[in-house]
Amino acid sequence: MPRSSPWRLAMAAGALALAAAACSSAPTPTRPVPPPPDPEAAVSWATSELDPCALLSPAVAAVEDGGPVYAVSPHSCAIGGTADQRIVVAVGTALGTADRAVAAPVVVGDRRAYLTRDVPIDPKARCAVDFPISPTRSVRVSAPAGEGDLAGSCATATTIAEPIGRDLAAPAERVRAAAPGDVGRWGACDLIGTALGWQADRGAFAQPDADTCRGTPQGPGSEPSVQVRLSTGPAVLPAPGAGERTVQLAGGPALQAGTAAQCTLTAIAQVLSDATAHRITVVVREATDDPCTAAAATMATLTTAVADGRAAAPPAPAALGYAPSAADDPVPAACGIGAAQVASCRAPRRVPPPDSAAALVGGGADPTCAMLGSVAASVGELEMAAADGTGCIGLAGDGYAVTVGVAPGGQPCAGSTVPLAGGRSGIRCPSAAGTFDLAIPLGGPVLRITGQTRAPRGDRARTLPADAAEQRTRALTDALVTRYVP
Repeated sequence: MPRSSPWRLAMAAGALALAAAACSSAPTPTRPVPPPPDPEAAVSWATSELDPCALLSPAVAAVEDGGPVYAVSPHSCAIGGTADQRIVVAVGTALGTADRAVAAPVVVGDRRAYLTRDVPIDPKARCAVDFPISPTRSVRVSAPAGEGDLAGSCATATTIAEPIGRDLAAPAERVRAAAPGDVGRWGACDLIGTALGWQADRGAFAQPDADTCRGTPQGPGSEPSVQVRLSTGPAVLPAPGAGERTVQLAGGPALQAGTAAQCTLTAIAQVLSDATAHRITVVVREATDDPCTAAAATMATLTTAVADGRAAAPPAPAALGYAPSAADDPVPAACGIGAAQVASCRAPRRVPPPDSAAALVGGGADPTCAMLGSVAASVGELEMAAADGTGCIGLAGDGYAVTVGVAPGGQPCAGSTVPLAGGRSGIRCPSAAGTFDLAIPLGGPVLRITGQTRAPRGDRARTLPADAAEQRTRALTDALVTRYVP
């Protein structure tokens, strides 16, 4: 074997040195970062694959004389008789930050959940347990108050929900049975987005549950607009009522109610048995031509899509819902106190409390949450959230809410003077019933404290005391001015 010459060895060494230098000086390629998981992907799977009747069936044994399980819509199932007396499990219900602010956080079936009950009790009052499956959607179990026993209603809802919470840890075991043309494999928004190719509005108002959705061809404000509702009822459409008539579509008869402005069309999309069927209702508004012609074309597209079936099921999540200690919403529940604040609301950052009134403004980080946290004991434990441009929001378990903000200056409001701690004074600003609003001029900046009476978390109350906010807001204000106002 020939020996290498010295110059060849030198060249090789030089090449290695150059390669090493090049490697040491060249920037390290950036590894692509995968996008964060879509928290709503689990909702898409749940509304197409999770069977609410399969969730409810194993839990029926917990209710004496519960009776058979039956579908009340493609995405909800029930036991019991009339609508007011049913125990219902629904998949894909709306559950946003504002809903969390009203509800009481609980743990049911080893899953994070929220409990709400209607007060005062009336024949339609219900108690609900929501298992969040994303920041915006839930699996909901609700039970009627019955004979006015709201505590019993909540006990029933929780008892039914307990095994359902455990089932959510392995949701693939509660999937829908394969059936041709199954309406339940489509959420209403999926029909608008996939079958029509339109833009679905997935907000809570436009989509309160998986069976209802609104959409438009190009987004909000474009024409026409469509609302799709999925329901379950008798396998034969009812006789036409006032302003209605039966029309014949390519897929069968439909019930039509139309005006020059809008048209409503209801057709049977899937027969479940001799007695019941899933239906699709289409409401078309602002159509350029006859809205009933547009509704018929829309219905034909939707029923064809349902009959053909979904192309593929979304990937199954390993689990649905959240562990008791997991965060199920990117913002604190206190952000839900004002719907307009949610978009710019976040958890408070760690900021030292200001050491003077002058440090309240112009210092960079907003100090209002630090201020509120330092005196919160005067009104009880508060969950806090920082709302950009507003200040700091505090929410107590009993529903009392307070916002502390600092304005740069100017006339705070036209109101009456009220005495505060230490001989100081503030201005009581005009406010709605149940709200107590104070402004404290600080020789430049203005400290604004607004207290609000709300029902205790967990209660959906129709009436609230009008003046309960004043005493607590005064106590909190006195604590703040004593510590921060010279």
